[in-house]
Amino acid sequence: KGVRYVEAPEASWRRIQFNMSIPPFNNALLRRAMAHAIDKKEILNAAFYGFGEPGDQRYPAGHRWYVEGVPPPSFDLNKARELLKAAGYTGQPISIVVEQSQMRETEAAVLQAQLKKIGLNIQLQLMDRAAAVSQVEKGKLAFRFGGGDVTPDPAPAYAGYFLCPQTPEGI
Repeated sequence: KGVRYVEAPEASWRRIQFNMSIPPFNNALLRRAMAHAIDKKEILNAAFYGFGEPGDQRYPAGHRWYVEGVPPPSFDLNKARELLKAAGYTGQPISIVVEQSQMRETEAAVLQAQLKKIGLNIQLQLMDRAAAVSQVEKGKLAFRFGGGDVTPDPAPAYAGYFLCPQTPEGI
């Protein structure tokens, strides 16, 4: 009694981050194979108890900053296997850094099981948040989950991807 359920049209988002400058994620075919092997709804159901809607961009469809006309990869295990074969993947282990929390560990375990279906050997590497962020900043992190809040203005939302912190001007 006294508890009510409130649904927000947009609140937060999750993504998979790749360091595309290092193997194996410098291989676009491997990244595309992974994209076709991921069932976002299954991850959402497991890690977020079914709350939310799978998306394909930082801003949800219908938001003023959503980019129309950019179709997401379809969930297609056969296509994923074909792309993985074309990528030349030979079964070497691939580590995903997982920040220690029930939600993130659940996300990662579901993703690991999904990618196993196409033949990817994903190893989970548990790490506290500070260590994971440090690895990102050093350019050593190959693969992890990330996310954040939906902000109404895309400038601060995307600034971190395009501004260089090494200069006083940020550019």
